Amino acid sequence: MLTVYSTDFTLDNKFLLNHDTKEFIDLNSYKENAMDKDCWIIHPLPLLTAIGNDRGDGDFHEDNVGYESVGIWAWQLISISDDIPKNFKPVTIIFKENR
Repeated sequence: MLTVYSTDFTLDNKFLLNHDTKEFIDLNSYKENAMDKDCWIIHPLPLLTAIGNDRGDGDFHEDNVGYESVGIWAWQLISISDDIPKNFKPVTIIFKENR
């Protein structure tokens, strides 16, 4: 049996920062807008930094919301922060599977 332990680390009230493009995603807003009808939320980081999408059955397919944004932050400097640095602009990116 797998035991999952609770930690104090969450992404609540955090920002996903792209230091190369000077963009950020408000993760509270992302979670609110990306939740599907079954209360599933796809974390944006793996899809934003994906390389080689459309190569297998586990990929995020073009009929899903946000497909055009897959991989746009690949190979860029990314961090998670409590604060938004000056001169960073917000971006709205949502990933949802059409199920």
